[in-house]
Parts: sequence; C-alpha cells; structure tokens
Amino acid sequence: MRVGKPTAHLNRLDPLISLLVLAISIAVLVLSVPQPVHALDFPGSTGIPKAPVSQLTYETYLQATGRPRASRYHAYVANYQTYANKQLLVYGTPDQVPDNRYDSRYGEYAYLGFSYDETPVTNTDFPDDSPTGATYSSPWDWVEHDLGLEAEISWARLSESQRSLVSQSPLSYRRDTYGGMDFAGLGLTTGNSIILTPPAWHLGFALYTRHDMPGTTQMRYATFTGPGSGQIALYSRLEILSPLGAGDTLVIPAGASSVDLRYRLSGWIGQFGGLATLKDLANCGVGNSLSWKSGSGLGPWSIDLVQSVSRTYLGTSATKNLTVSGQAWAVSWMGDIFVSTASQTIEVVDGATAPFTIALDTSGSLDYFASRNNEFDYNESRDRNRYLGLEKVTFEIDFSHPTESASLIFLGKTYTLNQNSANPATHFEVEVTIPSDRQTLNWQHQRLTKSHLAEVRATATINGVSSYRVKKQSDIEVTGDIHDLSRVLASLS
Repeated sequence: MRVGKPTAHLNRLDPLISLLVLAISIAVLVLSVPQPVHALDFPGSTGIPKAPVSQLTYETYLQATGRPRASRYHAYVANYQTYANKQLLVYGTPDQVPDNRYDSRYGEYAYLGFSYDETPVTNTDFPDDSPTGATYSSPWDWVEHDLGLEAEISWARLSESQRSLVSQSPLSYRRDTYGGMDFAGLGLTTGNSIILTPPAWHLGFALYTRHDMPGTTQMRYATFTGPGSGQIALYSRLEILSPLGAGDTLVIPAGASSVDLRYRLSGWIGQFGGLATLKDLANCGVGNSLSWKSGSGLGPWSIDLVQSVSRTYLGTSATKNLTVSGQAWAVSWMGDIFVSTASQTIEVVDGATAPFTIALDTSGSLDYFASRNNEFDYNESRDRNRYLGLEKVTFEIDFSHPTESASLIFLGKTYTLNQNSANPATHFEVEVTIPSDRQTLNWQHQRLTKSHLAEVRATATINGVSSYRVKKQSDIEVTGDIHDLSRVLASLS
C-alpha cells in the first residue's frame, strides 16, 4: 500500500459534464465499424492475426476492435509497452504524468499513464511505502474508504457484462492473489473502488482503492488488477445435397468412372461469452481443403461443395465408407482460433455389383398426425403415415441403380418416373393431393375402410441382367380433410 493522494484521481471535468461527454463518446464508438480482414487461407496462414508485437500493431488492434488509440483531451497515445507488461489499456507514458515517482529498486513508476478520460492510472507493481518496499499488511484486513461520485461514475461507464466480470474475477495486488482475493471477499463495492482501466476480452482491468493502514489513521491507496475474459460458442453443420440411394448410399452407376457428392457446410456463432464481442473478430468462415468462404456477422455462413468420388476409391471392394468433413472458424484480432468441425459418413457402393433395391417414404405438407402434441393427444393416435384429405403428400423414392422404367401407383393413378438418359437419376419425388373422399379412419380412430396402398414398380439392367422390383407401402391412412383442423383444434384447446 502507498501514501494516499486524495486528489490524484478526481476527474478533470465536472461529473455531470463527464457523463454527458461519455454518452456522446459511446454514440460515436457505436457507429465506428472496423473494416473486415479476410484470411488468405485457413488454418496457419498470414491472414490470421497475431497478438500485437509493436506500437504500430497495438494501435492497429485497438482501431480494429473499435477502441480509441488516443486519450480524450490531450491525445495521449495508447502505450504498447504498458500493454505488453501489464495487459492494461493505458494512454501516455509515466513521464507524462505530473509529479510521478520512480523506484529504481523495482524499476517501477507510481503511475503508468492515463485512462481514456485522462485519470492517472496507478501501478499495482509500485512498491509499498515501507523501508524495503514490501507489503506488511494483508488486503483482507483493509477497510476501504468510500470514494463517492467519482467511483460511481467510473462504474457507470462499464457495460453490464464488464461490471459482472470485475465483480466476479480473481484479483491481484502486486501480482499476489493472497490466497484467492475477489471483489466481494474484500468488501469492495461500486462506491469504494474506481475503475481505472475497463476490461475487455484481451485487456485486464485496474481498480483504485483507499484505506487506512491497519491500526492507524494513515491513509494509503492500493491498485488491484484482474484479467479480461472472452469465449465464442461456434457451431457447424454438414448437409448432404446429393440424392442418396436406398439405405443412404452413394451409388457409382454401372459404367461410370466416378460420381459427384454434393454437400453444404455451414457455420455460425451461437453466442459470445465473457467480454467477447463481434468487433473482437478479425475474420470467420467455413470450408475445407476443397474450398472455403469468408463469413460475416453471426452467420450462418455456408458454402456448397462438390467432391468427386472415383471408382478407384473402392479398390477391390463393392462398398466402402466415406467420411466428408469441414470446419467453421472464427479468429480474433489477437489470433485466438475457434474451430468447429462437422462430418458425415456415408457408404459408397459400386453400382455394378450392388443389388437392385427400392426405398419408399412419405411425408405430408401438414403432417398433423405425425406431430401430435402429447398434451392434447387423447383421441388421435400418433401416426406418421396418416394424412388429411386435400393434404399434399410427397412420395420419396430411391433406387440403388438408375432405372429403365419406373412408376408409382397410388389411389388408382399411375405416375411415371421419367429418366434423363444423359444424367440418369436414382432419387425421385412425387407430390400427390389426397382426395377428400378417401377416408380410412374417422376422427375417433374408427376404421371406415382398409388402409391405402402405394406401390412402386421398376426395371433396371445390371451387368447385362434385367431386374424387376416392386416396393409396397400398405399403411397409408386418411382422416377428414384440412378444413376440419380449425374445428378439431378448437375442441382440444
């Protein structure tokens, strides 16, 4: 602890004027948007920022993250050396602080410089006022003085997240935690502590306090410091876009040397933790070794990719698993790299040896019965193949091989699945509107007629041999029509 200087930390403006100037400054900062910086590659490229290593790179970091590079009144420049040694945002140099003291034994100044508002910033590492400079009392025993409006104003300048971090962070005095000091444990409040330097993701904070030396009326001051904090919750997703064959397989057609696998990679920021904000990010994006794309904002950022899968990938096997993956990333101006990896494994099948199979599935435009809420589900069953009259039902049909002829038969109608000879498909979707007079179950779950049958018939030639297959789905139910919904929902509510 050091001899107190009661006027050393008073603001140079009237407190009310200080608050007005502060509000104007905040408004200006909100409108200042840093220019985006794009990585040249990822990871490990020159496009990824690094922590400041010089005065110039430090000023660049401050400007990029929307922080002033100079103080408010006399334009003292933010000091890189103070940041490098103390992890604090301090403006000016110790030599610019009037009546500063220097201790040659410890190589420390009493004041490091100024805050943005040009309040002198005391140095926690400056030795105590004892013959050896050592601290002979414990911060746990200090009774802090009330610092009045000056303290309240300094706290009012902080955001809610900054106030929360300061009040919950571990504290140090002269780089000693004294067994785990914290804000509440020391009896600190917003009335007896002055925020000298505000915290950020990569910037610590300094707290100025005053107390009487234990057992005396001799006033002393102390400077506590704490770390900044930041985190990013980053997410990614991989979605297969290519139509897959039966059993979610990627089929290399007979006679083809390869097949294209199309998929979409997406990334997004779910939330920021600590004091991390969007302005702390230098770049973000999504991709893999095939290609990548820069992102912006919280996302989602997406890129569609095409990967060619050669028949040689199978070797001598008829099937082989293939894992595709990609990454979403976010990089801070300090070079912190956050990565989220998404992957999906599919089975690659040699169409020349795979058996001819058919997969059939249905989904409704409303899917009312498939998504019933258990809270009201007392007179209807949960049935994913049960639809309403006049509802549009999509039949999804997947073949393990391109077909020569194929058709869907449903409710007495035949729907031909036409092939493109130049680019034969194995995935088809047929949309059918259910007539209102084809009910099989009423609203009380009583059967009216037997279930409806959907049938797919197809022919394909594999290795010179023609194969004929039939796939049936016989449990399709119809209840009422879409106009009944308002009445039914009203009776259930």
